[in-house]
Amino acid sequence: VLEPGHVEDRFRVDRRKLEQLLRRTESGQTGGELFFASVMRETGAHVTWPSKLKIGAKSKKDPHVKVRGLPAQVSQARRLVMARLDTKSNRVTLKMDVAHTEHSHVIGKGGANIQQVMADTGCHIHFP
Repeated sequence: VLEPGHVEDRFRVDRRKLEQLLRRTESGQTGGELFFASVMRETGAHVTWPSKLKIGAKSKKDPHVKVRGLPAQVSQARRLVMARLDTKSNRVTLKMDVAHTEHSHVIGKGGANIQQVMADTGCHIHFP
C-alpha cells in the first residue's frame, strides 16, 4: 500500500550488469547492497531489487527493479539505477535471415562455430 502522494515504478535492468553488481565484495556485502543503499540515501526513495538472483543462470530474461517514493525521488532513483544497469545502453539487435539449410554450417560441429563467434564478439546468437 502506497502512502498518499507516493508512486511506484517498476522497470527492467540488464541481467549481466546486475549479476556483476551482486557479486560479494571483500567486506562480505554485495556491490548491489552498496549501490542500492547509496541510491536510497541519495534520493530518499525505497528500492527493491532481486537480491537472490541466481548468478550465471541460463535465463536471458532481464529482471525488474522496483522504486517507491515521491515522484521526484522515484524519477531521480530510476535515473541513477538506469545509468548503471540500463538494458539498452549499448545493446544492438541485428536480425538476419539464414537459410535453414545453412544453420548447421553456422552452428558447427557440437556448436563450436557459434560458441567461438559469441566468445570472440561478446554477442548472443539466437536461432528461433
